[in-house]
Amino acid sequence: MLPRASMRVWLHVAVTHRKGGIVDSYTVDQLERAINIWRAKQVSDKDAALCRPASLLAEPYALAIIERRSTVDASTLSADQVDALKQALEPDSIKRN
Repeated sequence: MLPRASMRVWLHVAVTHRKGGIVDSYTVDQLERAINIWRAKQVSDKDAALCRPASLLAEPYALAIIERRSTVDASTLSADQVDALKQALEPDSIKRN
């Protein structure tokens, strides 16, 4: 099995559709993975609510599941949702302190 960081990079490159280096869609698996990464990194808010980045990704993830879609068009996501995805899935884009 690949190390966690390598797995993230592989997933991102292997299953994301790209046009000229720009991500035009994300898979349901990528959304789920990003939610789980954020859940592991940040403790949930009170009342067991998801942290903000995971919460941002929950809606497009749920809609994709309900609509039985395997991908979500990046143009339908807000800038905050795209940032949450990139920061979780692309190790180089994570802001380090």
